[in-house]
Amino acid sequence: MTITINRDEVSLNGTKFKITGNVRKTLASVFPEKQVTGDYSVDSDPIASTWGMKNQTAGILLEEFDVGKPEQKYRAWWSTANLSFDGITLPPAATDTGAGGLTSKDAYILIDYDGVTYASLDEYLRSFDNTNDDWNDAVATLAGNPTDAKICLNALMIACDDNGYYYNPKLFIANDLTDGELDIWTDATTLTNWTEDSVGGGAIAREETIVDSGMYAAKLTSAAVGEHAQCYRDLTWNPAYQGKLFQVTARVHAVTTANDADLILDDGTTTVNFSPTGTGAYETVTATMTLAANATRMRIRLRTEGDADGANVVYFDKVQVSYTETTAPLLSNKNEAKYFVEWDDKAFKIKANGQLSYSTDLITWIDNAKLNLPDDYCQGLFIYRDADGTEIIYASTKQGFYALDYANAKFLYTEMALPFTTNAGLGADRWRTSSYISSGLSVYEYTAGVVASIRQIGLDTDGGLEPTYDGVITKLIRGHNQFLYFSWLYSTERVYGGTVDDIGLGWKTAAPPMGREAEDAWY
Repeated sequence: MTITINRDEVSLNGTKFKITGNVRKTLASVFPEKQVTGDYSVDSDPIASTWGMKNQTAGILLEEFDVGKPEQKYRAWWSTANLSFDGITLPPAATDTGAGGLTSKDAYILIDYDGVTYASLDEYLRSFDNTNDDWNDAVATLAGNPTDAKICLNALMIACDDNGYYYNPKLFIANDLTDGELDIWTDATTLTNWTEDSVGGGAIAREETIVDSGMYAAKLTSAAVGEHAQCYRDLTWNPAYQGKLFQVTARVHAVTTANDADLILDDGTTTVNFSPTGTGAYETVTATMTLAANATRMRIRLRTEGDADGANVVYFDKVQVSYTETTAPLLSNKNEAKYFVEWDDKAFKIKANGQLSYSTDLITWIDNAKLNLPDDYCQGLFIYRDADGTEIIYASTKQGFYALDYANAKFLYTEMALPFTTNAGLGADRWRTSSYISSGLSVYEYTAGVVASIRQIGLDTDGGLEPTYDGVITKLIRGHNQFLYFSWLYSTERVYGGTVDDIGLGWKTAAPPMGREAEDAWY
């Protein structure tokens, strides 16, 4: 028992103790205190419970969490941090690459082609300058704001709706030269993809020993004056090539002297000849030609001609062609095009009225199926498999997916049907084993099969987004370890570079996407 003897003094078991102030009551636990060896942690408190979050890798969209559900521990409603890693780290830095000298312009497309990154700011097409990190390099002024940009048949295709489309055929032309390696022979004296038109006793044969690359070379022999051993290959003709600059290179082995071999370019109105120096070994011959304004073809000819020195024997290998136009690399076509996709070695385009057409030469189009929907219902084209596992074309529309029956030239409505909304289908693509379509902030996963499955996985699940970050998903983009959603509340002329990371267990916030200044992005 404690007895007070004097002021500010107590006696405990006969021993007196000085105190300061009045005696105060406190609740003493009847249980023994936790014994801790070493450093204390947040769990060392003898009374308080703890809830520590060292990361939020489980993602966003959880407005309120239940402490009784451990799986909710590492989630947030919203965060601007990079949630893909342990610890709460800063997001990837975004670099301001300027406005390309323009003001009050919206960014519409962003695409890489042949090592160049292109972006449109309204109708102004610019390329990215990797040295100065800006968009000041003007490429072209389009006839209208672009609606799509895709790589089809190795050509860059830019759709401008009822204003037609633009295309850069550089890599298409390179691919159009079938068997530039001179490796495909019907027999020992007949090239399969080149046409021989030798004169007199000139002859062409398959060479297996004196080869520069690949399996074979072409051996051209002319025995006497007036005899030519020659063959040619015509590129797919496009009148838009008139006035354009082409370059052709070939590896040539001239056994004797210079001018025994000729690399000839022929545009139907004139020809130009280029010859090796005649070193007795393979050397590169480069031929250039600006096609005439009335050109009718682009023909590449390989030739050796007999002369007074006797028989000439030369070898050709690895012929390559390139469209080297730099001042005006884009060609235009007035055919309407709103969206593009490549399938079955064909380029497909769809117009605002739903008419689908295909081409193998980028300029001549053949109609196929037509969407029986009002104008401007189609929001894009992409490739995904059907119930049998065969890859086909899908049209993303304001009321869901339509699958193309190419053989019967018709679109078929799929199980992935949506109620009509103006922003449905803006985001649509395949990723891994499934396809996806957006509607507002909703995203639906559609997995085709004998029995198709549909799952909702969008940004309106769980607690949804904070009202401040509400918007409309306008793009779905595939990545290696992530699937990226963009919700644009506005866009300006600024173009940013950014990166995203592992999808982890849930949706994360991301830096603004390249191509637009976005209010938000998620992955």
